[in-house]
Amino acid sequence: MITRLASHIFGGLLCVGVLIFAPDSTSAKDQMAKVADQSAKVASATAKTAKAGNKVQSFLPSYITIKGHRKLTPNDWTDPKICGQCHPRQYRGWNGSMHSNAFKDPVFQALWALAEKATDGKMRNHCGGCHSPSGVATGTIKFDPKLGKHGGFTADPLSEQGISCDICHTISGSNIQKTAVLEHGNTSIILDPGNVKRSSLKNADSPFHETKYSEHHASSKFCGNCHNIFHPGNNFPVERTYDEWKYSIYAQNGIQCMDCHHRENTANHRIGHRHFHPAI
Repeated sequence: MITRLASHIFGGLLCVGVLIFAPDSTSAKDQMAKVADQSAKVASATAKTAKAGNKVQSFLPSYITIKGHRKLTPNDWTDPKICGQCHPRQYRGWNGSMHSNAFKDPVFQALWALAEKATDGKMRNHCGGCHSPSGVATGTIKFDPKLGKHGGFTADPLSEQGISCDICHTISGSNIQKTAVLEHGNTSIILDPGNVKRSSLKNADSPFHETKYSEHHASSKFCGNCHNIFHPGNNFPVERTYDEWKYSIYAQNGIQCMDCHHRENTANHRIGHRHFHPAI
């Protein structure tokens, strides 16, 4: 699976390389024309699906929805440093992980910037949804063409921390029924930030916040909400990490994503899980 993922990354970089290093060639112009055509399709698809189930989808082409459709601000989430005061092991595992760098990663930022310019901003939420859900949900993500070689993105301090503790632990469910392919992916999550923190730990308690058991957090479907990506214009599968698991021998034997990527700190399940996501 890792080899296949590396192949996807290399393929994506190769396609971008055609645009970067051969800007005057016919093939590059053809590529840009195709990008423009796909951009139009994305815009058309976004307009057609602006309402789903009589509920407004405010962050298309990302499928993020907010419970109660309330307006959120960055202050609705807890800074991970605060979480680390009671959960030091988990914080150390998360800090420096791919999830913590999901927004800041320079390779991602460069590719995202290229997509921003090629589609006139129509792909901002598509990429940002999984790499900074709070940034998309609060509208704080901004594009600055002066940053880096191709431009770059900024957001509020919490959202620049990518997939932080409170992002995952305040997801209340999936809106899979509202996706174009009726499958997990493209940030098919319901955000419900607040004092209730959800996890796969049963009978958990905390002196700082309320706790709630979530079966969703114990399932690979939870990971699939972001680790499955399909094209927002034509629904063609782009990344199929969750699908690869679903049709694998691991799924057939009931082994979930987090059984390998979220191993427990100790034999005592109440301690919680490590958060450095090995092999991710």
